[in-house]
Amino acid sequence: MIVDLLTYAQVKPVMNQVEIHPYHSQSELVEFCHKVNLQVTAYSPLGSFVDLPAKPIKDPVVLKIAAAHSKTPAQILLRWSLQRGLIAIPKSVNPAHVLENIQVFDFELSAEEMDVINKINKNQRFIEPSGWWGVPYFK
Repeated sequence: MIVDLLTYAQVKPVMNQVEIHPYHSQSELVEFCHKVNLQVTAYSPLGSFVDLPAKPIKDPVVLKIAAAHSKTPAQILLRWSLQRGLIAIPKSVNPAHVLENIQVFDFELSAEEMDVINKINKNQRFIEPSGWWGVPYFK
């Protein structure tokens, strides 16, 4: 859809906002967007807070890296997004979490840590907006 849009848009889009977290990293899309100078905003960068058996914020890989940096799993997930050149927009109504979410600029993940997190990708969406849009887009 982006390629199609770029062929006829009189005003080039500057942002693509998509669901991105370690279980749905969308690496090819991110790479393409960066190649054509589109910023990428990751919504749901922490995954889902619905009671699911598996989610990125509880993943053993993320928990181990969080412990190594004395950071929370949420901070690790946000840092992973930032180091990929993404704009991450976590949602929280908890003031403590909002403050915690901004405290991600005093550390970096190593290349090895980034690679380990990248490898937990499952191509798993938590949000399926096709019904809202009326467009059966997602598989």
